[in-house]
Amino acid sequence: MHDTVFMENSRGVKRMILKWLYLKLPVRSCRYVTAISEATKKDIVQYTGCSPDKVIVIPDPSNPGFRHFPKTFTGANPVILQVGTWPNKNLERVAAALEGITCRLHIIGELSEKQKTILRSMRSVFPMLQDFRNRN
Repeated sequence: MHDTVFMENSRGVKRMILKWLYLKLPVRSCRYVTAISEATKKDIVQYTGCSPDKVIVIPDPSNPGFRHFPKTFTGANPVILQVGTWPNKNLERVAAALEGITCRLHIIGELSEKQKTILRSMRSVFPMLQDFRNRN
């Protein structure tokens, strides 16, 4: 399980249904459950009441060829990377937090009309959009 953000973003009957379909029933029917972090493990145990021994943390792997290349920080016009534009990524709040800071906001994902309007209204943030959906 990657995360339980769907529980934080839903209320009422929808939350109850999601909890049963995506947490309680799957966890009940599995011998073990894998999670990508201790935080996700804690959430699974909290929401399902299962034993912590049933949830095994296996972090997301990284490519062994990945290497860090140090780069000088450009304080006058930094580049900020925003991966994703779904509501749980809080792009609108990221944009609000950057108001007044001259920077380039590199966004990976498809912007909604509301997000485009918000970004156009900002004078100090210069958005760059990278859409990977149609790549071969």
